Amino acid sequence: FSAVDPGALDHIEVVKGPMSSLYGSSASGVINMLTAKGTPETVLQTKNYFGSFGFNKQEESLSGGFGKLFYSLNGSHTHEGGYRQHSKVAENRFNGRVDYDPISRLQLSFFGRVGDLESQLPGNLTRQQWLTNPTQAGPSWSLFDAQSNITRIQGATRATYQLAQDQTLTGMFYGRSLEYELPEPGIFITGLRY
Repeated sequence: FSAVDPGALDHIEVVKGPMSSLYGSSASGVINMLTAKGTPETVLQTKNYFGSFGFNKQEESLSGGFGKLFYSLNGSHTHEGGYRQHSKVAENRFNGRVDYDPISRLQLSFFGRVGDLESQLPGNLTRQQWLTNPTQAGPSWSLFDAQSNITRIQGATRATYQLAQDQTLTGMFYGRSLEYELPEPGIFITGLRY
């Protein structure tokens, strides 16, 4: 769930039981997180959140529409200093949704999400190290500057056609790119997945 910014969500659905026709043959239950649709009038919102250990999140959203096209855009930047040494986190997220209704029975939706996470890893402590100073970072984790850096790019398109009052036909396409870098003491893992 770290790729999803809660500020971009309209609501969350929890679907119990088999739903293979909608979500694939392995789905015995689904948590469906739905992004907000655009509004008929332009709405601009900005929010700031503050918390302990240097937590700060700025979030901006823009929503609106032109005729049969509606859009909802959401961006945020989060920074936290962390309770322990070498545990800073910085994250940037962007979510966008565009809905277009070319004719009364057809709806086209386009979704995009980009996330960039950089987090320092403080590592493990022995019992003695923890008793001495629970906020310290593990020595080798600081020495090797252990971090978790993840960049996600996701996109989807959905077409929904209303066949009858209680029947719809939906087609979806989804793609993603995941680039990650996980250096740990003595180990360096990097990769790119599609």
